[in-house]
Amino acid sequence: MNLLSEYIADLRNQQEIWPKVEPLVKHITYLEAELRLAKLRLDGHPISDEADKKHFSSVKSTKKNKDISLEERNLYRAVGELSFVIAKADNVLRESERQAFHQVILEEFGENSWIAEDRFHLIEKTPTSDAESTYNHVLFMIRQNKSRLTQELVEVFIRVITRVAEVANIHENQMNYINRFEDDLRKIFAQK
Repeated sequence: MNLLSEYIADLRNQQEIWPKVEPLVKHITYLEAELRLAKLRLDGHPISDEADKKHFSSVKSTKKNKDISLEERNLYRAVGELSFVIAKADNVLRESERQAFHQVILEEFGENSWIAEDRFHLIEKTPTSDAESTYNHVLFMIRQNKSRLTQELVEVFIRVITRVAEVANIHENQMNYINRFEDDLRKIFAQK
């Protein structure tokens, strides 16, 4: 998987090739992330053991929040994944950023916070892909599920990633991703 990320990073630097392969790469990075998550589970890293439970959300699935659609779940997962990328954009994931994410998600998503938070912690345990590939995967997920995207969710997503990054005094790389995400998310919503 790491070789794939390196190869994709190399493709981005080839100006004459990148525009032709970018749509395919976006799909490949989505599949890569899903494979990384599946591999994690197959390698015997269950998310239900006691060591992992303490890192996952204290708000769990209830009858009320189980009724949200798959599209909505994917949007919450996307913000969890992007929050990880934003928090780690300075190449360090601090405990304060983890705690801030937990607090922000609880405040912003309420009963649905467990979906985003579990995704954040699951991504944290996988072999890392480059930030750009993960960012593209998040945008792919949002585009695929944009039918459930609302103006309220757009604003919440932007607030969440900004608040998580603020804990570490927003590094330049984090601000770049926040600005890009805000622009890209608003464009996706406008195309809905």
